[in-house]
Amino acid sequence: MESPGDVCLSDAEITLLASQEGIGYQLILNSIAQGDIVIGTGSELNFTVPNNDLVEDENLIEIEASFDGCSNRFLDESITINKTIVLTDLILESTGVACKDESGIVSIPTSQVGIEYQLVLNGENFGDPVISDGSTINFEIENSNLLEGSNAVMFMASLDNCSSQELINFVEVIKTTLDVEITEIDGTFNSNYATGNRWFLNGELLEGVTSQSIVVSEPGVYSLEVTQNGCTSSVSREFAVTSLVVDFETFATVFPNPTSDKWIIDIKSNNNFNTIRLTDLNGKIILSQSIQEGKRVVLSSTNLRKGIYLLSLIGEDEFTVKRVIKN
Repeated sequence: MESPGDVCLSDAEITLLASQEGIGYQLILNSIAQGDIVIGTGSELNFTVPNNDLVEDENLIEIEASFDGCSNRFLDESITINKTIVLTDLILESTGVACKDESGIVSIPTSQVGIEYQLVLNGENFGDPVISDGSTINFEIENSNLLEGSNAVMFMASLDNCSSQELINFVEVIKTTLDVEITEIDGTFNSNYATGNRWFLNGELLEGVTSQSIVVSEPGVYSLEVTQNGCTSSVSREFAVTSLVVDFETFATVFPNPTSDKWIIDIKSNNNFNTIRLTDLNGKIILSQSIQEGKRVVLSSTNLRKGIYLLSLIGEDEFTVKRVIKN
């Protein structure tokens, strides 16, 4: 007899290579008669065992021969067919995020013994397939093979003589490459990321300052740290503030301070400032307008919350800042 030996989803085709004319042949599957008796023609006979009638693992195939008036007799040869059910609902795990120069790791914690697993990355086979020994299988995807952002990872499972099957579950690996920059405009430092910012002054964290922009309020070295998708990177350049004019009162006076309704700012003559700006401590610009030397500016605080604000005078090459209070 001939048989496929192993099956997964298909029926098992059994061939009796030679039959005796007039003899009836009954296929026996696991000691139970399967299908109808087939009368020999003197040539080979074919039997089909539906996949649903096969049990998982080993199935014993025998053939019983019979003829009218004679006792039934099993043929000397029997065969075994192994049915493997490829599990497709396995749980997958991944690192989730691959930061700069890091690989993405995807794992099958409960792989099936003897099954070959092929990783598919963004719709394309990736790397060599791995045959499971029943333990956890880890697949490494080098950073250079990942696309920036989301990468879809799935698996195909296969066995000899069986068609490949797609695992139901899939995971994603998010590649995050941070390229942090600080730019400076009119005394305001800006991050190139809208969220995930932390600002430092002379190595010390500026507590609660997480905005995209901050107004420089004192001289020193400012640094920026950005976190996105669990990846953290520090700015590649730092700014030493050297042009900050510390003495605000040399160029303007502010009263009342604190105030409940408005600040009056008298701009003195002989200065190079052309803009006045009011911001909160996170760098959010509340008001910005042009000014002229020797003029008075009145800023309403009626709609502002109580707290500390930064009042800046900005020129071509210099600026100065004063803290003002709304009570």
